[in-house]
Parts: sequence; C-alpha cells; structure tokens
Amino acid sequence: MTRRRAGLSAVVAMLACLASSREARAACKDADVPVGAQCRKYGEAWDESAGFLARLHLVGWLSARTLTYAPASGTTFDGNVETSPIAYHFPGSSLGTSPLRTYGGETGVAWVPVPYFYVGVAAGYGLGASSPKPFTTNGLTITPGAGQNTDDTIFGGVIGARLPLGRVSLRADALIGGSWFDFDQYGATSANQLTATASASALFVEPRVHLDVWLTPFFTLGAFAAMPSFDPASTNVGLTLAAHTTAFDGRYVVF
Repeated sequence: MTRRRAGLSAVVAMLACLASSREARAACKDADVPVGAQCRKYGEAWDESAGFLARLHLVGWLSARTLTYAPASGTTFDGNVETSPIAYHFPGSSLGTSPLRTYGGETGVAWVPVPYFYVGVAAGYGLGASSPKPFTTNGLTITPGAGQNTDDTIFGGVIGARLPLGRVSLRADALIGGSWFDFDQYGATSANQLTATASASALFVEPRVHLDVWLTPFFTLGAFAAMPSFDPASTNVGLTLAAHTTAFDGRYVVF
C-alpha cells in the first residue's frame, strides 16, 4: 500500500506540474516581454506596459576593434610641416599597397523598430604604427614619424538585420559614413628634417557580420568581422559588449 500511495503521489505531482506549465504558456502572450523561459517569442508585439526603457527599443554598444586604411590613388593627402609654412600633397598610393592598420574602439547606439531590423549611428577611433617606404613630393623626402604615427577615425550611420536563434543571434549590417586618417611624418629637405603631419578624408562603407551570445536577457557579448570598401586585404575584427533596453530585442527565436 505504501508503494502504491507513493507512486500515486508521484503521478499526481507530475500532472500538477504539467498543468502549471500549460497554464504558464497559455498566459504568455506575444505582447509580454518576459525574462522566463516559458515564452519563446519575447515581446513580438512590443508591450506598452513593459516600462519606459522597454518601450525605447534601443541598443548601445562598446567594441574593441581594428580599423584599417587601404591606400588608394583616388585619395589625396594634404601635409603641413609644423615649424614652417611648407605644404605638400601626395596620392594615397604613395604609401604603398599594404593596408595601414590601427587598434582602438567603437561606440554606437541603435533603434530596433521591429525585432529583425535596426538603424543607428556609430563612431570609432584607432591608433597605430606604420612604416611605408620613403617617397618624394613637392621637393620633400617623406618618411614615417616615430612611434605611434597613425590615427584613424570613422563615423556614420548603421543599418542592419538580425536573425534570432535563441541564446545566439546572427547579424549583418553596414556602417556608411566617412573616415579621417592622420599620418605623422618627417619631411626632409637638403638641409633639414622637419616634423610634419598629413591627413586625408574619404567616404567610408564597411559591411560587417556579427555573432552575439545573450549573457542575460539585456546584455550580449559578440564578435564581428568587417570588410571596408569590400577589400579582403583590409578585413577588420572586433569584440562587442552591448546593452539592450528590451529583453532579447523583442524576439528570442524566429518561430
């Protein structure tokens, strides 16, 4: 009798758990923005009662990344000697064919109007050391400056799409805007070696692919690879930590 009663109690407890689970799923609506695992769509209809932050549908991020400038004949550098009025100019191709890489970071913020798409703005900055071969322009022999002699700034708008796969998300986006590249150099005449700086600006297009892992319903850690101007030699990589005002950006899985 004791065994039968124990077995019956176990069956009753199991049925009670199943009923409770079904009730929880039934009570979970698409308009909810839950944290628990009983709902898998996570707020597809953007519940307006979920609080001020959830209604913003924003994502903010910080990235550690590389930034790469690929020398191009179509880019013109304008240089100035710091201690004199001497100015000089040269095409980007004078810096050789190898990309000039810097290391730094990026920050940005995006709005997620629907769970699969986002738009935003971002900016990045990096420092590096490059040593292209000397060349001559405007009567000066130009050589690389000492130490950290390059810095690269990028800025623009971001537009992208997201594929939610549970605790992992895949994203593809593009940063479209501008870049500013500075190069500390020496300009040598027949008598003196002078400190100089050359700068160039250009349009910037950087397609990127991301793999994100949800650390919590509101924070992700991700890795990305990027290819500025669709140039494989200029590939960038980075790591991103992001904060999301809406749990799982409103969608945990596709279906």
